[in-house]
Parts: sequence; structure tokens; C-alpha cells
Amino acid sequence: MKSGKIYGEGVKGLVKDVSYIKRDKKTLYNDLLISDDDNNIILYGYKDTKIITFKVKKDDIINLIENKENFIVKEFKYAFYFDNKVNFKNELKGFMKIIKIFDKSIEKFTTIKYIFKYNDVKIYGISFGSKYYTFSSKCNNTVDHIKFDEKLFKKFIKDIFQSLLILQKRNYIHNDLKPDNIIYCKDGFKIIDWELSRDIKSKPDSIIYTGNIRYNHPLKLYLKIPFFNLIIYKMIKYLEIEIFKKDKYLNKQHREEYDNKIKDSYNRILELNLSKNKLHKIFTKYFDIYSFALIIIYIADNNNLKIPFKFVNKLLDKFLF
Repeated sequence: MKSGKIYGEGVKGLVKDVSYIKRDKKTLYNDLLISDDDNNIILYGYKDTKIITFKVKKDDIINLIENKENFIVKEFKYAFYFDNKVNFKNELKGFMKIIKIFDKSIEKFTTIKYIFKYNDVKIYGISFGSKYYTFSSKCNNTVDHIKFDEKLFKKFIKDIFQSLLILQKRNYIHNDLKPDNIIYCKDGFKIIDWELSRDIKSKPDSIIYTGNIRYNHPLKLYLKIPFFNLIIYKMIKYLEIEIFKKDKYLNKQHREEYDNKIKDSYNRILELNLSKNKLHKIFTKYFDIYSFALIIIYIADNNNLKIPFKFVNKLLDKFLF
């Protein structure tokens, strides 16, 4: 990544540098420099299992972030249906859980990294005025912007599958796995954006239906909305399959095979006629795996690579009986 620019922007936030040699660039350093909240800067860190905060003066920390060019920040935006403070705190909670899960391997599997210590506490976030930011180490590009060869493709599959197995073992789900949320760093591929992550044992309606229809299993919507009945659910399945067929997501060679496989998966699940709690207990732990399978297909087709059919089929078969 080059410095001093916005790397990505969505409805809930944007990603940019912490600092850069050119002070007029879009950075956290510049935001802080022009802020009127000289004495109301809040730092966020972790101690034991709690998020703790420090109220500091601008002059006390401006020098601490001035030369952090290997870090980026996610700035949370406010929209009419997105509260930036709530999303910021959700991501901090996700960070705390992920740090505990990956422990000493946290930097191997994620970009989560504290920017400095304050009062011997590792700092992962900052806020001032109505602005909220979380820190991460700077990497290269998300998988949407990478040209894959066979070797890199195999590394991608190995790295992300290893990460997902660790999460699954600890009963945790990223809950929004898609190409934009996987980034390539010098030491491998890593999952980013943890604000929607959840314990697998959470209540069904906390497993939020998010993101592109390509990568999220429709059961998420069914689990989220109590009055959502199976007839409407089946209609959604039909619409999704039609979108799936017409999209350039799969080339003609692969489309028919995976059309039939996805249809079979949906139909078998519908035929179970299980309660929402039972469906949640059976399938939630595989939602990330399902998304991962579709991302593998997407990358293979976009880069004219051979799909590892045996492996992908095994991932998708988690939804078959």
C-alpha cells in the first residue's frame, strides 16, 4: 500500500493511514491535528477481559502517532441507520475476543496490533469529538485487487482455512467473510473487520445477516427474523439461485454443477423443517466455511485457475446430510 490515502470505503467506515510525511494527506494524525478537542482524546485498550479507557490531552499523544507509517486506521462513519460509536465498540469487543483466541499468533492470523502502550496498557483504538478509530498493521491489498497464480492461490486457501479452523475450535464466527475482508500481507493472508464477529453459542438473532448475497448463507436471514416463515424463505432461495445463475460469478463450465449443489443444499435444509434454535445449533458454526468455499470459486474464476473441486465440495457438504 502507498501512504497518505484512503485504501477503502464502505457505508460504515473508511480505511486510511495513521500518519504520513505529507501533513495535508488524509490521515488520523491530520484529523487529530485540526481537532478542537485538545483535552478530550480517549484511548482504548484492554486489561484482563475489559475494555479500559484513558482521557488524555492532544499534546500528550500527538508525537506517539506521528511516525506510525506502518499502521492504518478504520474510521467509523455515521449514517442514518449506522451508529459509528456502536460499530466502533463492537469492533473493539471483537478485537478483544480475537486476541484471546489467537493469543501469541494474533499477528500471524490477523492485522490486529496495538499502536503503543499507555500506562503499560496496549492501545487499539482512539476517539475524539464524534470520530472513532481502530488501529491495524498495514498490509498490501484485499484479495479483490490481487493477481493470483497457482502458488499464491494455494497459500490463500491454506492460510484462511487454518484461521477458520482455529475460530471454529473456539466456537467463534467472523460472520462477514468476503473478498473485501481478506487482506494479503508479507507473511500471508489475514482476515480483517471483526465488528460483526460472534460467539457461535450466541442467540440466533445475534448472527446478523450481512454483506453480499454471494457469500452469506440465507439461513442467516431466517435465523435473524423471528416471523420469517419457510414459504418466504423458499422464495428468497429461488431468487438467490436465479441471481447466482445469471451472475458472472461462475463461468459456464462450473455454473451448472454448483447451481445444482446449492439448490440441493437449500432443498435439504428446507425439508428438515427444524426449529430456528435447532437450525442455529447445527449450521451457524459452518457459515464462515460456506463463505470461504464461494470465495475460493470466485478467486479461481477471476484468475483463470483450476478450482480445487474436491476441497470446495467438502466445504459445501457441511450443509448436506
